[in-house]
Amino acid sequence: MPSVLSAKRQGRKEFFIPAENSFELEYIPEIIVHPIKHFNDLVDFFVKGGEIQTLSHTKQIETLIQESSYEIDFQQIRGQIFAKKALALAAA
Repeated sequence: MPSVLSAKRQGRKEFFIPAENSFELEYIPEIIVHPIKHFNDLVDFFVKGGEIQTLSHTKQIETLIQESSYEIDFQQIRGQIFAKKALALAAA
């Protein structure tokens, strides 16, 4: 299944996604996101010409980096290589 980024590279600009996942695409520039709450909304849009809310604004990744602050860092942990690797994999 192609990702949104690969679809964007192919020239696609509009994406219909579940509303609860719309936050995942807020940082991709130059795309239009249509969050869908119910499948019926999508059917109404294509069949009956209904309207769907559009998210076309993007957030800047720099603001996300500036807003994130951590009290504890892995640099403060000595040893426990396997535990640190497991936590890093779980976070990814």
